[in-house]
Amino acid sequence: MPRFGEGVWLIDDTGRSLLDAYNNVPSVGHCHPTVVQALARQAATLNTNTRYLYKSVIEYADRLTATMPGDLPANQRKRQPSICHQFIVKSL
Repeated sequence: MPRFGEGVWLIDDTGRSLLDAYNNVPSVGHCHPTVVQALARQAATLNTNTRYLYKSVIEYADRLTATMPGDLPANQRKRQPSICHQFIVKSL
């Protein structure tokens, strides 16, 4: 059973390292200081997920969209995952 994470590794109770290649782990790793600081800042401001739209989520979506080619159907603000999935499938 994993006890803690470090970089791309999960360390179990016996000290064994297990490669974790799930979600954002390959990109930034476990316990990345910048991510930890951002999480702490966000939790101190509003402890929720992106199920609810709020200013910083919209600002992030706008910054992300600005990096994409103009012909991509990006930055559609949908509140429910099922609606997002339907939109993506219809956009392909």
